[in-house]
Order: sequence, then structure tokens, then C-alpha cells
Amino acid sequence: MPPPSKAHNASFRRGANFAITGATSVDPSFFEAHGLGGTVWNSGSLHTQLRWFDELKPSICSSPKDCRDLFRRSLFIVGEFGGNDYASSLAAFRPLEEVHTFVPHIVNSIGKGIEKLIAEGAVELVVPGVLPNGCFPLYLAIFRRQQPEMYGPRTGCIKDLNTLSWVHNAMLRRKIAELRKKHSGVRIMYADYYTPVLQFVLHAEKWGESISPVSSRSCLPLRKSF
Repeated sequence: MPPPSKAHNASFRRGANFAITGATSVDPSFFEAHGLGGTVWNSGSLHTQLRWFDELKPSICSSPKDCRDLFRRSLFIVGEFGGNDYASSLAAFRPLEEVHTFVPHIVNSIGKGIEKLIAEGAVELVVPGVLPNGCFPLYLAIFRRQQPEMYGPRTGCIKDLNTLSWVHNAMLRRKIAELRKKHSGVRIMYADYYTPVLQFVLHAEKWGESISPVSSRSCLPLRKSF
């Protein structure tokens, strides 16, 4: 694994990890403007990580040309971003209609991050989508006393939250398609995290644990298998 970008006395010639626990795509100011400053529990966003990337460059390349040559030979993994953005509003019990209005801002922020890396010389990028929020133990615990019809009959996951994830991923794929057209010499690969997680839920016996058929009442034990 690449070392953390803030590690002391580490060599970054073979890569660096800029991850921040709980990192969001948009900056904290966005959440503060929407009255959600108290539900963001991280020390930075995607754009904080991009600033760290700028700060690291002098230690891994000696000139702009050297940097671009290095980055053209590198693989950039951008995310997964978005899950923590939605968590800030869902944890505050904001209406889903309002949360859906955040999706374009979050996706556009990811797009700006991708373009920043392309401007630095990146030509190979992997951009993951979000996982199905409706299958997260946190949300299954929060909403466990709600109506049975809000859960998927086969997965036991919360349908409306999975729809939110699906909408984000669809919008992110459209953004990636736009960037591919704009930057024809760059390969931007979408990584689907959503579908495999649903497969884990639907076919848990294939991944090391056999479970009984899922109902809205059995959704919590199901998610513990992850």
C-alpha cells in the first residue's frame, strides 16, 4: 500500500495515499451554508487532499516536466467520494428530497478534482461510485422501526437510500463521459462499487456465510455479515 502522504521519512516514488477518514467531496463550507456543519466529522475534503498533493510534488519530482512525466506513468484513484457527503445530511434527518438537491454539487466537485489532476498530467484515473447507502448498518439501525415496505423484499436494504446512491452514480457516470470527451487523451475509468455490494447481500452464501431469506426484520443480521 502507498504510504500516507503526511508520513515522515517515507519514499513516495512508488505512490502516496492522501485519504482522510470521513472525507467529503465538497468543502465544509458547503455543509455550513446548509446548516450541517455539526454533522461533518472530518479534517478535510477531496480538495484538501489535492492541496496535499501539490505540497508533496517537490519531494517526488524536480521540475514541472519531471512531474508531468511521472504522473503520466501513474494511476490516480479518486475516491470513493460522496458517501460521507450524504451521511452528513442523512445523520441530521434531512428530507431525502433536500438530499437529492446536493447530488449535482457533490458530483461537480468530484469532476473538478478530476480536472485538477488531469491538468497536473494525469492520464489514467479510476473514479469509484458510491456503495448502496440503503444497505449500510448505520442507516438500517436508524430506520429499523419504519414501515416494512421501505425495505427491498430481497435485499432488506432501504430502497429510497439505494435510489439516492443510484442517482449519484448515474450522474457521476455522465460527468465522466463529459470529461472523456473533453480530454480525449485521458482514460477515466468508472469503478462500480454499487453492484458488487448488492451481490454480496443477495448471495451471501457465495462469500463465506449462508443466511436465511431476507425480510425487513432480518436486515440488521444480514448486514453484520459484512
